[in-house]
Amino acid sequence: MYQKCSKSFFSVLSIYHFWEVCHLKLIANMKRSAFLFLIIPVVFASCHLFNSPPAYVFEIKLRSTNQKAFIMDSVVNVLNRRFDLFYGDNVRARLERQHVSIDLAEKINIDTLMYLVNTNVSFGIWEVYESMSIFENLSTNKAEDSLFNFLSTSEIYNWAPAIGTVKPADTANLMKLLKSKYYKNIIPFDAKLKWGKFQKHKGVHPLYVIKKKSKKAPINPKMVSSVKLVHDEYGRNAILINLKKDYHHTWENLTKKNIGGHLAIVINDQVFTAPSVLAGIPNGTAQISGNLSANEAKILCVLLAHGSMPTKLEVTEIDPELTQ
Repeated sequence: MYQKCSKSFFSVLSIYHFWEVCHLKLIANMKRSAFLFLIIPVVFASCHLFNSPPAYVFEIKLRSTNQKAFIMDSVVNVLNRRFDLFYGDNVRARLERQHVSIDLAEKINIDTLMYLVNTNVSFGIWEVYESMSIFENLSTNKAEDSLFNFLSTSEIYNWAPAIGTVKPADTANLMKLLKSKYYKNIIPFDAKLKWGKFQKHKGVHPLYVIKKKSKKAPINPKMVSSVKLVHDEYGRNAILINLKKDYHHTWENLTKKNIGGHLAIVINDQVFTAPSVLAGIPNGTAQISGNLSANEAKILCVLLAHGSMPTKLEVTEIDPELTQ
């Protein structure tokens, strides 16, 4: 009988011990869970705090010349895409009834901002007439001497993309001369004269003759898929243009056709650069490089990448602190 009681006692004790252990574990788990329930909201609150948008302290109000609703929506959309790439979250555009408000988290250069707001970029890649092919036609011209009073060819080699350089004071006289009937009969019918980017260190404009066989450039904005900032092989600031897949073949044919020659990259009706073509380019990429500052490259990339502004905007109100 004693043995039976002992066994019963030890059985009860074991059950009690098991329950106590389970109870203690349950309490520990509840404490741990309570700690987690306390800590998780704090973590989420911290994440929200650090990732929240900046406080906007300045405001610029703009009025559009076209008040149609779909135009205004498009304006805000284009502005915010431009601002995202150039300023990040520090500048935002929003629509308010009859005007567009631009909110700023800090003081910025207003001239740069307004350039981004109101500037549209036209872009095209064109074939060019090499200098020698133009001079061959001019060599029989009796009035050749008067032309070269304005057009300097001293630094232009035989197959250069530019036909010469001109001082700013002589540009009007040269264009008037080249548009005369005498020269129109010598210059190819599909030729279009284009000034190059002003060379500050030399004080001259290069002059190019592009082949304009149609109104649209062989490579134009509708063919562009994406644009991004890069550095060229010399470490200079550059812009890489990726074409849509449908136009890879067009670009490859154009580059193959001009191997040994040049192609002119024209931005806002000015030849920005005219690189030589060494081989056909099959992958649909083109690169714009030159003596671009980091800021110039960034602005150009933003304008090329994010569409044209559908209407002009004028400032109606600006925070006084931004103009100081």
